[in-house]
Amino acid sequence: MKEAILVIDVGTSKLHANIIDIQNGEILLSRTELFRWSHPQEGWSEVDANSEWEGAQNAVASIIESSKGKVELIALALSTIGAGLLFLDKHGDPVGNMILAQDGRAKNEGQEIFEGLAQKNSAYKHFGPRAIGGMLPAAKVLWFIKN
Repeated sequence: MKEAILVIDVGTSKLHANIIDIQNGEILLSRTELFRWSHPQEGWSEVDANSEWEGAQNAVASIIESSKGKVELIALALSTIGAGLLFLDKHGDPVGNMILAQDGRAKNEGQEIFEGLAQKNSAYKHFGPRAIGGMLPAAKVLWFIKN
């Protein structure tokens, strides 16, 4: 039986689940699930986390079922497009869509964080970045708290 790795790659519009032969890198099995981003306002990028999770479960379950008796899975690898944020309530349920890495809604909060750091730390003011973009997770968390 071949030894293989399960690779899950969450891209910009789809999730790929691949089983790859560790000896030669050949893709033995592959499943893809599509998902749609939404842009409720200009500069915003979101995805329904529940549908993405469902798609991931379907792809992985399907590919594992298809691989039974053919390969021995010895490792798992995950890759994503960036730092998305999903805020959960006290029961672990999403309070909204997942905010994607490319989302720029927190531009003002990024600037607020930059100005606070620059005021408190002269080295940061002179040698750090000239701005902190709204795409950074800390800026998005601050946006969430405010909104």
